[in-house]
Amino acid sequence: MRIICTIIILFLFNSLSIAAEPKITTEEDVKRIYNSIVKIFSIVPPDARTAIAHSVIKKGK
Repeated sequence: MRIICTIIILFLFNSLSIAAEPKITTEEDVKRIYNSIVKIFSIVPPDARTAIAHSVIKKGK
């Protein structure tokens, strides 16, 4: 799974790079990008205002 994510990240960042920014060329660059991805998980109290409309358990990236 990590290999697939790495390939996708390399493809996206190298092919969509329009600005004169440094290219992703080393494994360290890929690790830095991969480690910057954040995953959020939260549990909302059932009596919260948004609990009914948006559910009680929330996940996101």
